[in-house]
Amino acid sequence: MEGFGSIWNKNSWHWEEKNYTKKATDYLTEKLESVKVTAFTPKASEIKVTSVKECKGSAVISIRKKKQVYIYEFEIECEWEAEEKEGDHEAKGKFRIQEFYQDDDPEDIEVNITAEKSDEYHEECRNAIRQKVKPELVKIVQSFHDLMQKIDSDEAKLRADAEKRMKEEEEMKKAQEEKGHEKDKIFKEQKAKEEQRKLEEAKNLAAASVDETNKGTGSVWNAGSYFWEEKNYNKWSQDKIKELLCNFKHTVPGGKLEVTDTEIEGEAGISIRKGKKIYSYDFVVTLKWTVTLGEGDEESKVTGSFKLPDVSNAVYDDDEPFHLDIEYKTGIEKRDEINDHLRKDVANAIRKNLDKYVTEFKNIDLSK
Repeated sequence: MEGFGSIWNKNSWHWEEKNYTKKATDYLTEKLESVKVTAFTPKASEIKVTSVKECKGSAVISIRKKKQVYIYEFEIECEWEAEEKEGDHEAKGKFRIQEFYQDDDPEDIEVNITAEKSDEYHEECRNAIRQKVKPELVKIVQSFHDLMQKIDSDEAKLRADAEKRMKEEEEMKKAQEEKGHEKDKIFKEQKAKEEQRKLEEAKNLAAASVDETNKGTGSVWNAGSYFWEEKNYNKWSQDKIKELLCNFKHTVPGGKLEVTDTEIEGEAGISIRKGKKIYSYDFVVTLKWTVTLGEGDEESKVTGSFKLPDVSNAVYDDDEPFHLDIEYKTGIEKRDEINDHLRKDVANAIRKNLDKYVTEFKNIDLSK
């Protein structure tokens, strides 16, 4: 999904993460505290959410190459009250919406309902909440899901962002033109001198001046490896990542995870300038997996995929957080048994394998 970053992030190309936790919490609280339904218990009663006692979780949106990735997880506890419209019965209690994620179907949310007392009216109200209130909760979670999808990508914002960027570029161009005539004269005078200086520097470049940990050798024509030269390592990189991940296996609680397919999109290259190597790689990696739980007659399978949207030097060199998105295809009812393990232990193991790729990539012998 297309999205846009901050004004400084030209063309929304660079990785940027925006925290929407407060906005999400405020939205969910406002919507939940407005829930009010009429139910028969057996007389007509008004049941309403009186307060959101706890809204625990987070919501972020990441932007990279104009692509928007939204991630959220929340667990919410609310208090409810019920009162007969024509009668004396009253009831109170709580309900908890169990943890839900961006990949979940809102229809599948789990709601645990408790009441202060165990009398007949309280029990009737609990049943009424399951039948009348839960559908309202599903609508709220769905509307929140839709909000996160479009919060940074609606047409009005995209147009406003484009107009603002265009205005800034025009102002910059105007300023450059005003100074351009003066600079053009200086530039022409220096150009010939600069070309001569580069040739002399290339001939006299001392090996000792090159950082040995990042030293590179260019082609034969590239004297002293001074001039810019780039070598393509797309195939080598994709083959290496597949080698490290296509047979990836990891234990999970009650079973085993195995990667069944690997898809890689992106590019990698090594550039040489003044005898130094400059590494560049940027991949989107998708891993399809199967988890086998139990044995024999008790055996069941869960299938899904991991998406690593930003395997790049921009992330690894800056030691930024490792992003791994999980999508369940089948066996989603078993998700709660393995989800935490996938997000932590399995994700860390995948990161270690990718670290091996980065290390080998940076140690490639360019002379071969």
